[in-house]
Amino acid sequence: MSNDSPATPYELSSGGSRYHQVYPTLDERQLAILDRYGERRKLQADEILYSEGERHISMFVILSGTVEAIRSSVLGPHVLGRYGAGCFTGEVGTLAGRAASATTRAVCECEVIVVDEESLRALVIAEAEISETIMRAYILRRVAFIQDQHPGLMVIGSTASGPTLRLRHFLSRNGQPAAYFDVFDHAEAKELLKRYDATEADIPVVVTLKGAVLRQPTHRAVADAIGLSPDRLNGGRFDLVVVGAGPAGLAAAVYAASEGLKVAVLDAKAPGGQAGTSSKIENYFGFPTGISGQALAGRGLSQCRKFGADVGVPIEALKIDCGDAHSFHIGLDYNEGVHARAVVIATGARYRKPALPRLEHFEGSGIYYSATFMEVAF
Repeated sequence: MSNDSPATPYELSSGGSRYHQVYPTLDERQLAILDRYGERRKLQADEILYSEGERHISMFVILSGTVEAIRSSVLGPHVLGRYGAGCFTGEVGTLAGRAASATTRAVCECEVIVVDEESLRALVIAEAEISETIMRAYILRRVAFIQDQHPGLMVIGSTASGPTLRLRHFLSRNGQPAAYFDVFDHAEAKELLKRYDATEADIPVVVTLKGAVLRQPTHRAVADAIGLSPDRLNGGRFDLVVVGAGPAGLAAAVYAASEGLKVAVLDAKAPGGQAGTSSKIENYFGFPTGISGQALAGRGLSQCRKFGADVGVPIEALKIDCGDAHSFHIGLDYNEGVHARAVVIATGARYRKPALPRLEHFEGSGIYYSATFMEVAF
C-alpha cells in the first residue's frame, strides 16, 4: 500500500514550530468579535457537532469544555486532536461548503459560539486581524490533512493502467490523500477486490469512507462521492464566471470576488492549471526563493474561498450561449449550466504532442507529460 501524498513540509506535533499557528488559542478580545458573528450554544457530552463528509458546516469556537476531531481511514478511526477553550474548528474547505474532513464531537459539556458558513465568510473579509489567524490555521490544517498518514479514500489499480494514473493525479492535484493498492505490487489488492465484489477488469476501483464502491469512475463521480465538487452550482446566476483555474483564472476570481461580485471558477482538472504541476516555480513575482506549483495553487484557492468565489472542480465548460441580451449561458458537462453577466476565458496552455500513431493508448502507462512524485516512483 502507498499513501498518495508528498513529504510533510511542516512539523505539526505539539513540539513543532507551527503548532500554535495550526491550533491557535484566541484571546478574550478576539472571542468578543466572534460573538458578534455567531450564536452561543450549549453542547452535551458526546453530542456530534458535525460528521465527516457533511457539507456546509459551521465553525465552532469553544468557550468552555473540550471537543474531539476523529477521522476515519482504511486503517480504522484515529483522533486528529482535541480543541479546548479558545480554539476553533474547521479548515479551508469549511469556507466553501465542502465536505468535512473529520467527525467532531463534544467530549464533555461545552459552551460554543456557532458561526455559520455565510457569517464566517463575512468575518474573514471584515475583521482583518482575526481573519489572518483563522486563514493561516485553516490553510495549515489543509496541509496536515493532505499529509495525513491515515488516508480515508482507497484506490485499487495498476501502474500499467492509464485511467488509474489519471485518477491518482486528479486526487493528488486536488489535495485528496488516498491509500493506493496495486494489483501487481500489493498482495492485499486482490483480496480487497474480492471483498468489494470487483475484478481487475474494473480498475481503477475507488472505495469511499461511506462504503461506496466506484468501478472505473469518472473524476466527477469521485468528486461527488467525496464532497469535493460543488453541490449548488447548476442553474446558478453569477456576475462573473471564469473558465480555467490556473494562476490567471484564480487571480481574476480573487479580484472580482474581493470587489463584492458573485463569482464562479470552472476547471475540468484542478486549481493551479499547468503551473500546479511544477515542483518549483522561481520566476513568479513575489516569491524570490521560489514556490511549488501546488502551494501556489493552494494559496490562490484559499483566497478565492475567503472572498466567497465558488471554485467548481471537476466542471468542464462546453459552450457559451450569447443569445440573451442580459447574460451568457455557459453549458457544462453532465447537462448542467450556469448564467453569467460576464465571462473570463483563462484556459491556458495545452501540451504540444508528437505526431505518433496510437499515442493516446500509451499516455499514463509509459508516456507522461509531467514528473511528479508518482512518476518518480515508477
